[in-house]
Amino acid sequence: MSPIITMHARGQSVGATAQDRQRQRRRSTLVVGTAVVLAAITTAVVWVYGRPATPEAEAPRPSASPSTTPSRALRVAAVTYEVSGEGRVDIWYTDPARTETTTLLNQQLPWRVELAPHAVSFVQITARRTKYSHDGQPVRALVDGVEVCNGTNVGGYMKSTCSELVPPL
Repeated sequence: MSPIITMHARGQSVGATAQDRQRQRRRSTLVVGTAVVLAAITTAVVWVYGRPATPEAEAPRPSASPSTTPSRALRVAAVTYEVSGEGRVDIWYTDPARTETTTLLNQQLPWRVELAPHAVSFVQITARRTKYSHDGQPVRALVDGVEVCNGTNVGGYMKSTCSELVPPL
């Protein structure tokens, strides 16, 4: 027959065997130990994910003095795209006056377009052969008559492309 266990107001068991009291202490120690480990893990996770990965990742702090680097407006310039060679190509180019890429299919070479002056920050042209050929189709982009990029791929259905950022004046 097992003994009847009663509890005093202080949480001590009366009539419990030494073995029962030892089990209760182990359980209490296990619960407290688990709580401490979980608290340590939570603290570590908050510390790792709650701080910037590098000092550079911190948000910039405003300075008391005005900025010494003035912002620059986009460059207003005329853009010219050219594709040389022989045969026919599909052409894609950026037009500074539009938001989409202009697509022209099956264009006869040599090909050239001159775009009116407009604010420009980037130029790009791509030409791809419509029929298999070993000839190249050189492409180039000019800003105010000055070549800023060029490119050529030779053989098959290869694409020629060039692209470049246009710095402000």
